[in-house]
Amino acid sequence: MTTTSDHDPGVRTGRRIGEVDALHGFALFGILIANFVAVTGILSIQDEAFDFTYTFDSPVDQAVSTVVDASFAGKFFVLFSFLFGYSFTLQLDAARA
Repeated sequence: MTTTSDHDPGVRTGRRIGEVDALHGFALFGILIANFVAVTGILSIQDEAFDFTYTFDSPVDQAVSTVVDASFAGKFFVLFSFLFGYSFTLQLDAARA
């Protein structure tokens, strides 16, 4: 028994696009690392012998932190958001087919 399909040959049904999945994983890993650093405060210096914690509060430290957040951590959120929208359009195209 043979069946024919009316599906567009350009739309791959039932298959995932490996490159998009890899980029999703990369973006999620970057978001995980950015949140881990923010939540744990791993970038602060603690010296328990002297009961001292240095949290980089000077204006220069805050400026550098802002630049790093904007150029590193923020990019992962933008990439993940873009890929979410792209995946949604792929689902809509597959549903139409």
